[in-house]
Formats: sequence, structure tokens, C-alpha cells
Amino acid sequence: MVIRERILKILQGLNEGIFEKEEIIQLSLLSALAGESIFLLGLPGVAKSLIARRLKFAFKNAQSFEYLMNRFSTPDEIFGPVSVLELQKDNYKRITDNYLPDSHIVFLDEIWKAGPSIQNTLLTVLNEKIFQNGKEVQNVPLRGLIAASNELPAEDEGQEALWDRFLIRYVVNGIQNVDNFKKMVSDDLNPSIDNISNEIKITEKDYNKWDNEIKNIKIPDEVYNVIDAIRKKIQAYNHNLSENQKEIYISDRRWKKIIRILRTSAFINGRNEIDLMDCFLIQHCLWSEENELEITKDIVANSIREFGYIYDVNINDVEREINTFKLEVEKETNIKIPKEKVVNKVYHKKYYKLVGMQSAPQYCLISIDEYKKLTQSQVTLKIYDINGQAFSNMTVYKKDNSIMVADHSWSTCHLETATETIYENQKRKPSNKLVKVFDEDAQKLNKLIKEQIESIESYLSKKSESLESNIFINQEYSKIIYEKLNRKIADFKNLILEVEKIKAEYDGIE
Repeated sequence: MVIRERILKILQGLNEGIFEKEEIIQLSLLSALAGESIFLLGLPGVAKSLIARRLKFAFKNAQSFEYLMNRFSTPDEIFGPVSVLELQKDNYKRITDNYLPDSHIVFLDEIWKAGPSIQNTLLTVLNEKIFQNGKEVQNVPLRGLIAASNELPAEDEGQEALWDRFLIRYVVNGIQNVDNFKKMVSDDLNPSIDNISNEIKITEKDYNKWDNEIKNIKIPDEVYNVIDAIRKKIQAYNHNLSENQKEIYISDRRWKKIIRILRTSAFINGRNEIDLMDCFLIQHCLWSEENELEITKDIVANSIREFGYIYDVNINDVEREINTFKLEVEKETNIKIPKEKVVNKVYHKKYYKLVGMQSAPQYCLISIDEYKKLTQSQVTLKIYDINGQAFSNMTVYKKDNSIMVADHSWSTCHLETATETIYENQKRKPSNKLVKVFDEDAQKLNKLIKEQIESIESYLSKKSESLESNIFINQEYSKIIYEKLNRKIADFKNLILEVEKIKAEYDGIE
């Protein structure tokens, strides 16, 4: 049985008898397979501890440890009591059997109530999977540690280092669906029973073998691009914060662990490299405050949308070729016809000459701007000489196409005109030979465009199987990945319409 099918069956078993916890169970198993830890935020009674108890069933002969922290908890209760016999030999050594250092799956509830001595020891256990037991260094078989609390770590209490060790962070809610709630309260379910067959359980040999193979999973450039985009978007977000807002901080160590999770996801899904669907897991690794949940989710989605698939789509070159084709058609089908046009003569680029006044000097100029504002109401207008110097004011108003000027009496005036030659475009039907050449060019362009569309669709088809079958990611996210290239396909289809429009123009000339 291939690994992917095996993990799917394990997940099916782990979810039996539990409602609306599919994603967190998937993420818990993924983090355990990656050798990472997970933090669950949620109120009491939402199945946080049950998730940890069931997780151990995925591993053959797994030892589990569970403890509810309080402010009086001692290291003895977590790491085991000190051996009296060893003390007599002057060796401070703990009896770790059935305690955390001896366990594969660990659940620590109310983690932030643990004292500094417990938290400091946990740092080494989580990061290096070792426990300093007296004079000996003891390897810890820890697969996954699930910590839980109904609150986040308090600021300025030295819990930042431990908080950073929990790679995946998840908010666990109660059952929302009414039918699921009815089943939960009424059905005789026993989710504490191990219902996973030994044949599919993950053995020690499996785990070690997979661990080495996960290290060899490739990271393609498109994934590096997405991660770089996420980092830059977080930097931009932090740069624009107000004084009272908290920055999103992601340590270098955390980024390295994120890559480990992505590689594990790719491996379990049967691939030899990370793909963009794996990258959606990053959203569970970035937030530190609840108000950052939607922010980081959007940052990840937008980064994948904008900087995802690296695909050489030559749309700019095609657009240039279409534009060249369009200009060639216009050149061959447009002719310029000269026509005479009577226009108002302009002086000094801003005056018209007024003609017909009874007692005016030879040159009587008025402002073009003021002329355009004239109406049937009387106004006072400045009159300029040939040099553009104002020399008088006159009362004028507009009547039909004439200007009435209050001279000795009302004079009917008009503007001096001139004749100029203009060129109007007219369509000319191209010859049959030219039409044939145009049609061949149009066919070549359409063929080029369709080849680009087919190339993109083929590329998407090859990727679709892995995008739509990721065990750990909601398949709805695949739409975000498809979005960018689907937009490119739509753009190319619009170019086909543009070519058809150019063809219709020269075909339609009579």
C-alpha cells in the first residue's frame, strides 16, 4: 500500500466518532510525522485532549503521556521522579518510564501554567529531542507534542521561546452543525477505542525511513517565490502598523521548520517536490495573536495568487504582433481625403479678430476664452489691439452667429475667418490579393494564441491531480492557484476576439 493511501485510512480511523475536527486531526498527524509540535487554542470541552489521545493510535506500540498543568506542577510530574537508588550513587537521575521523556505522543494541557523549570526543559526536548537525565543524555522518542490552552502566552513572562517552538497553531471550536451536534450528544460513540489496524499503523522503521526521505523533497523556485512574497508582505504590514499594534514576527528557525512541514506534506501526498497547495499550510504557522488569523491567511493566499506558478506566457509578444497586424491593415485600408474648412482666424494663439464695428481701429481683437463664454446676456468685454494690448472695454452680447457690440449704436459684428485644408480618413476596400495576405496573417495569429492557451491548459491539467488531492488542504484553495493562469487564458481568448475584430473591419469595407 502506498503511503498516501495508508495515511488516508489512518485519518479515516482517527476521525471516527469525532465531529468537525478533520482539519486539526490532519494537521496533528502531519506535525507528528514532521517531528514538530502543535498548539491548540480553545475553551474547555472542545475535544483538544481527545485529539491527542487518538493521535497515538496512528503509531504502532506508541507510548503516550498526558498532563494538566497548574502553577504548582513540578518537573517530577512531567519528566519522572528522581531515583533514590541513583541518588545513593551520587547521580541525580530521573525514572522516566511512562513519563514525557519515554513517550511518543504527548499532550500538555494549560501549557502556560507550567513553571520556568518545566518550560526550559521542554525547549531542549522539543528542539533537539533529547533529555538531560543526570549525567546521561537520553534520546526522546517524541513524535508529536500537542499543547493546549484557553489563552495565549502572556507578554513579558519569558514564554516567547517556548511559544516559538509550536510550529502549527490552531483555534479549536465547538461543534457548529446541528446534525453533528445531535449525533454527538445522542449516539453511543466511544472515540477512545483504537480502531486502526496494526497493518497500517506507522512503525518505528517506517518513521525513520520516511524521516530520511522527507529531507530529500525538492523545493521548486515557485515555492521560494511564494515564501519570499509572504516575508515581504509581512514586512510591509509591520512597517504600516500604528504605535499600539504588535508586529508579526517569524524567526529564521521557524521558517526552516515551515519548510520541514511543507516537505512532509509533499512526501505523504506522494510527490518528490513541494507544490503550491502545500504552501497553504504556512497560514497555520504565522499568527501569534487571534486578530492576526485572517491577516496571515490573506497574506498567504495573495502571495500564492500573485507569485505562484512560474510559467512563460508570451502574451506581450502576441499583443505586439496583433498591434503590428492592425497597423498594417489600417495603412492599407485608410486613405486621406483633403477638404477645405472655414475656421476662425487666430491671432497670437489666443485672440479672434472682430469685424464690422462702426468706429473700431483696423485691428480689434477679443479673447478666445471670453468669446466662448458669451451668451445672449450683455457683458463688458476687453478689446485688444494688434499687439495684444487691451485698449478699451465694450458692451457685447451674442445673437445667433453674430456678436452685437454697443458702438455709437448696436453694431452687428462677426469674427474674421480663414480657409485651411484638412485631411479626412476614408476606408478603401483592399484588393483580393491583399485580403488573402491579411487572412493568412490572422490565421497565424489565431494559431499562435490557441497554442498558448493549449499549453497553459496542458500545464494546469498536469498539476490538477496533485492540487485537487492534497490530504491536508481544503480543495477549495486550488481555485486560488488556478486563478492566475485562468486569467491568462481569458486574456488570450480576448486576443482572439481582437484578431476577429480586425478581420471584420477589412472584410466589411464596401
